[in-house]
Amino acid sequence: MMIDFNAFFSLVDFGVIIQSLGWIFLAIITFVEKFGPKDKKPWTALFTFIGKILTKDFAESQNKLIERMDSLSVEIKRWQGLLMRLERLRQE
Repeated sequence: MMIDFNAFFSLVDFGVIIQSLGWIFLAIITFVEKFGPKDKKPWTALFTFIGKILTKDFAESQNKLIERMDSLSVEIKRWQGLLMRLERLRQE
């Protein structure tokens, strides 16, 4: 007995399956939210996870910018020290 997958897939509407899975997921998360511990919020965890994914590139570029500014700050302090030495030498 062979299963005819072409006939099976022609009967299945994957859009309906995905939509149904979405509603099931929504119901489970809402149930956990309603009856779960007060300090554990699944919606907050889910949106925090999504937010971190969406802002990952921004956070990385911000960290690179901070590192660059720190290196420039060190370089400026070095030049300030050199200029102060030159000013003292000029006054002598």
